[in-house]
Amino acid sequence: MRKATIAITLAALLAGCGTLAENGTSTMPQAPLGHGRALPGQSWMDSGSSGDDLVYISNADGEVTVYDYQTQDLVGVLADFESPTGECVDKSGNVYIADTTKKVIYEYAHGGTKAIKALDDSPYVPNGCSVDPTTGNLAVANSEGSSSEGNVAVYAHASGKPTLYTDKSISNFPACAYDDDGNLLVTGTEGSTYESTFAWLPKRIGKLVNIEVPGPNPSWTWRYVSGIQWDGKFFALDEYYVYQIALMNGQAYYVGETELDADYVGNGQYGIYDPNPKRQGTQLLAGYNDESYGSGAYYFPYPAGGQPDASFSHGVDKPHAVTVSLAK
Repeated sequence: MRKATIAITLAALLAGCGTLAENGTSTMPQAPLGHGRALPGQSWMDSGSSGDDLVYISNADGEVTVYDYQTQDLVGVLADFESPTGECVDKSGNVYIADTTKKVIYEYAHGGTKAIKALDDSPYVPNGCSVDPTTGNLAVANSEGSSSEGNVAVYAHASGKPTLYTDKSISNFPACAYDDDGNLLVTGTEGSTYESTFAWLPKRIGKLVNIEVPGPNPSWTWRYVSGIQWDGKFFALDEYYVYQIALMNGQAYYVGETELDADYVGNGQYGIYDPNPKRQGTQLLAGYNDESYGSGAYYFPYPAGGQPDASFSHGVDKPHAVTVSLAK
């Protein structure tokens, strides 16, 4: 992974310790309850935040922190998780968050503090997810459980019991994504090499079909692909860089790559800001983590990549995934 030095801001050094008031004194990020915030360990959301585009970040400390997309201000915390990981959003702005320990996928309304739905995914371990914009179906990429193989679970209209899709060549599924037409691309890993393989679930066809996905060169091997997004035009694969892939009638084509020119960007699940459906997104959001300087998130121009446009660290702890919910 190529890296370029990014200056660590004072805000990053103060992450978890509050911010500085105008007189130079430290103020803790928790405000009085009358301002709409709760005690530590409880969910809260600033009043009025539902009218803004929101960024949701799942963290290793068991919280999902929520930010105003434009200002990067922390506007809420969702605290009812053990291990929140994958996230996805439907076209209404509802956010789905997979908890790998509880084996549950929670649905939250845009700007909401209480889950409006909880889908029991046990005995499987949910990782990534995606919502079909044509049907509202929720696809969940599952790792194998204690007595079961991995699969892709599709919940019709994001409810009820899922239909399970398996592939004899894939035991663990870390990620999946729908395109605008309702076709699902999934990635899986097999063995200790963490080599990534791919399959797709064509719309209205009831089985996974293995496909070859070409890389930047003929000898390319995919490894550690931990996320897939639909960027409005192409599938975007997370593997430190972001690689754009076109998929037409089961044939995959390599399109290009986006280099994220910043330190400590991991291969977690990234988010794409796409305010214009059916057009390519304009910004990519990625988490970062460093033992010395802490954790945070970057905003990168997309698909250009390069240096980040913005960064923040308040409330972020070893981020797993980032997603954006647009205000309606």
